Amino acid sequence: MYMVSLVIGTSAYSPSEECLHSSSQFRGQLYPTDDELYSKTSVSLLSKESTEVPYISKYSARGFTISGDVIVGPVAILPWSLVHWNIAGVGDISKESLSLFHLLEPRVEILVIGTGSQWHRLNPELHKFMRSKGIAMEVQVTPHACSTFNFLVGEGRVVAAGLIPPER
Repeated sequence: MYMVSLVIGTSAYSPSEECLHSSSQFRGQLYPTDDELYSKTSVSLLSKESTEVPYISKYSARGFTISGDVIVGPVAILPWSLVHWNIAGVGDISKESLSLFHLLEPRVEILVIGTGSQWHRLNPELHKFMRSKGIAMEVQVTPHACSTFNFLVGEGRVVAAGLIPPER
């Protein structure tokens, strides 16, 4: 399991304004080497990649404990990573919020959705959309969804989950 932090911005080696003005005055243009001085992108690994499959050991109204990591709020569990799922509730589940489950590799076979403390029927168009991507979708209350996810992972299936913490 791994989490990645991507930082985009200026580096500590930003050229001074004076340097930029003199560069453009003498040459009349900026060169690729000028741009490399101040538009760096860096990636910081927060933890090393692991081949350990995720296992949900605890859930509460605040979030989840997955393979020893505490996640606050809704979570998307992918085969090798955990991602904060940016939804406020079941009403926010849409094609857009489900897109991360079908865009990544390895291809997910089954998506388990946990709807919180109460079961909610999702729009039939969402089921149709996921079927068109070759992914079966199972909708359950979150406690049952956690158990189903763990069972499928234990069988060696390529499974993902979108879980909303239960209210109680």
